[in-house]
Amino acid sequence: MIEGRVSESGQVTIDGLVGDDYNAAHRRLVEDTARGARVNWQPVVITGPYCRTLDLLRPFARHFEAEGLDVQLTLKSGQRKLHDLESIVPRFMMPNVAGHAQVSYFTGDGEVAHLFPSDPPKQLDITPANGRPESIRAGSGKTRLFPAGATVSLGDPETCNCAADVAGWQVGPPFGFDIVVVVASTQPLFRQPRPPGEKVAAYLRDLEAALEAAKRRGERVTARAIAVETEPR
Repeated sequence: MIEGRVSESGQVTIDGLVGDDYNAAHRRLVEDTARGARVNWQPVVITGPYCRTLDLLRPFARHFEAEGLDVQLTLKSGQRKLHDLESIVPRFMMPNVAGHAQVSYFTGDGEVAHLFPSDPPKQLDITPANGRPESIRAGSGKTRLFPAGATVSLGDPETCNCAADVAGWQVGPPFGFDIVVVVASTQPLFRQPRPPGEKVAAYLRDLEAALEAAKRRGERVTARAIAVETEPR
């Protein structure tokens, strides 16, 4: 899921996620396309069983130079490396239309945890593009309509003023490369709540069907994935 943007000075920045089979031929292809413009390479090379997930999401990922039109995703810390027992606080920004979000955490051992909608309740902080911020405890697997352009943080113990494991999620073994995925859609992807955790294979089967159904209905769907590297203290 390679992404890119062009600065006012004409510099091309390439980022996103690439597999470990990414090679010089890919770079040459991009550089040839850039037609002599300076290219700043920032893609994250990930390892682990994520090819199927990224292939499924690629058609719905942000297109080159489409920043601000599709869903965006980071960690609150701004870092992608987390240590044992540190809080995992995803922060996403909705696209320029109101919609729903499905946020999931994929691990290298073939498991996926659903961070939103979530069950049991976790901390949810919503900052609309124009409006008053809202901090609530959201759970029971219920989805929610987020305003266009809203910034949403999940599981932040600082705004919850509670223990990290009560507010949200913490890093733990197995350590390695994980990915966080957000899918924003104008209608909920699933009619029934997902379990708190499940096998990646089972989830991807249902996610593929849900994405295809949304596409047939003409709904807007955008996706973003980021890498998280976890390690012991």
